[in-house]
Amino acid sequence: YDNSAVGRGALYYNTTGYDNSAVGSVALNNNTTGNYNSVMGYAALYYNATGSNNVAIGSYAGFGVSSNSNISNSVLLGYEAGKALLTGGSNNILIGYKAGEALTTGAKNIVIGYDIDAPAVDSANTLNIGNLIYATGLDGSGTTLSTGNVGIGTTTPYYSLSIQAATSTNPFQIASSTAGGAMLTVLNTGYLGIGTSTPSFLLTTAGTQYTTGATYFGSTLNIAATSTQATTSITQLLVSGNSILSGGLWVSGTSTLLGDVSITNNLLVSDDL
Repeated sequence: YDNSAVGRGALYYNTTGYDNSAVGSVALNNNTTGNYNSVMGYAALYYNATGSNNVAIGSYAGFGVSSNSNISNSVLLGYEAGKALLTGGSNNILIGYKAGEALTTGAKNIVIGYDIDAPAVDSANTLNIGNLIYATGLDGSGTTLSTGNVGIGTTTPYYSLSIQAATSTNPFQIASSTAGGAMLTVLNTGYLGIGTSTPSFLLTTAGTQYTTGATYFGSTLNIAATSTQATTSITQLLVSGNSILSGGLWVSGTSTLLGDVSITNNLLVSDDL
């Protein structure tokens, strides 16, 4: 049946299984009717009897449990990778020392890393890379996109991309590796900083801002420094709440004020007010 066996007890119980390659002492030992398995390592896929289309490399990779470890279509690379897989735990890709060693009936998982496991013994359609990058809903095949989500620092991503960090860590930041300094920072408080790594409000910006469209303030507007045309071009000012200005304000277009305005310095309007 075109089988190749090298090692004591390799493919020892094979009956009608064909196109199998087993290299290593007792590798694929209990195979009877499984086909197209490529196995290398001591006791790799030891208890697999009827499962097919597997690649297992490493001692005890896919070792299994007596009479209940028939898996198929899996790639197990590493010492004890997928060691506890049971019947039903098929279509897994487990790469690394003891990768996915606790998986039993979980199917269609991808686990990569040193001693890394799936979130649960029966996890299905999940990704775990180094206990840092996770994904759920890996249900795509061929060119069909999967429907799940990706998580960084969380095993249960709620959105297409979810990022979760320790309470003392900023969960997200974009910074230059050459010029230094944060370009965009999100704190665990929900504060967003642009041009600063220490935002003190929901939105904190450091530097000059330029807006091409209208800007609306539904509540109090506080301006603590002078706003001039040299730094901010304002063609129309609409304020629907109270405004407190401790510096000068220059407006080159029409200004509509629906609330109180308190100005402690100069107000210059070149059009209607």
